[in-house]
Amino acid sequence: MKKLNKLKQYSLLFFIVGLMLITAFVILSALFNITDYGISAATIAASLFVIFSGSKSSISKNLFGSYIIAGICAFTAIYSKFPLNIECSLAVLLTIVTMLLINIKHTPAIGLSISFVLNQLNPLTILLVLLGIFLLFFIAQSFKKIISNPNAYLVKKDKIEFNFKQKNSI
Repeated sequence: MKKLNKLKQYSLLFFIVGLMLITAFVILSALFNITDYGISAATIAASLFVIFSGSKSSISKNLFGSYIIAGICAFTAIYSKFPLNIECSLAVLLTIVTMLLINIKHTPAIGLSISFVLNQLNPLTILLVLLGIFLLFFIAQSFKKIISNPNAYLVKKDKIEFNFKQKNSI
């Protein structure tokens, strides 16, 4: 019952976040063929869950750093000129090893490196996709603060109490 009341309390915020997600995916599908970038969409959705759940991997350093690592590793794999299955494996391996070596861990980024390799993206497209993802995550981080403490941001509806004292007449 307590969770249901909490859900009702935050329903407007969840609606706003949901509306933003729909808008983001509509924009992405207008720019790119969403079926070609299904892995990217799933990766973004997984990262948004990590952000809202408050996991340690949602720290900005891990989040942004891992996606930059994924982009660089995918770029390296694409230009290795191996067969596609080897390039995908190389991108995953490079992403995992690099994230572990420099202690920046955000597992959904591995999916993005695969997506970049599968679509054989050029560096400019990788950069634009990463910029779009960072913008989306910035907005999500902002909403995370609101969701974690909605009372600080929502308008409180306090009841006004009138306290009319009656005069005693003698």
